Amino acid sequence: MVGWTPTLDICCNDGGDNRLCQHWIGKSQDLFTQDLCDSLVWCNPPFEESFVRPLLEKLIRTPNLRALVVLPEWSWKAPLPMLLGRFQHVHCWPQGAYLFTCPRANGRRSYAWPTRWPVHVWQLNTPSDL
Repeated sequence: MVGWTPTLDICCNDGGDNRLCQHWIGKSQDLFTQDLCDSLVWCNPPFEESFVRPLLEKLIRTPNLRALVVLPEWSWKAPLPMLLGRFQHVHCWPQGAYLFTCPRANGRRSYAWPTRWPVHVWQLNTPSDL
């Protein structure tokens, strides 16, 4: 999709059960104090503006960063477009897509439910001289 593979998932649960990369940052770790410089990031954040806005600001300020951020369509319609203006839109799954999984008793994951809205992937490449 973008020509590179993320190696750090920055919005995982504390056990890392929902991570999509080998390296990850759990919920109890303070993401906002982590050095993400030179990282290849995957981010499916909590869909709350109070978290997403500072997250996008941190990513934009981080030098030499590549990030893919997953956001539902409704979460970026209001005040986030000026921040997302720094990102490139790379993909959209339509409403009703099966994207998200949850753990099951057998230790496997299965699709939870279809999305109620379109879900977008945004890419950020920051320069090394920030």
